[in-house]
Amino acid sequence: MHSSPPSRAIRILHLEDSVLDHDLAARTLRKAGLACEWVRVESLQDFLQTCANQTFDIILADYRLAGFTALDAWAALQQSPRHPP
Repeated sequence: MHSSPPSRAIRILHLEDSVLDHDLAARTLRKAGLACEWVRVESLQDFLQTCANQTFDIILADYRLAGFTALDAWAALQQSPRHPP
């Protein structure tokens, strides 16, 4: 059974400090046939601010970033009144 592609692009917040890794992820999903809209952030502050101001279907996060980890970002996001995707 073949599923049909989504009717709109998947909105992805990418917490990633490497432009090369971001490009690789974007290229991989594009090759898989997924239409995606990407927002990339590198800092915990930008991550939390972006989450507060925009909505996303998914958050894709590098585990180890400069000065914090994805678990730190997740813990900080849990304090937000908005539910994460």
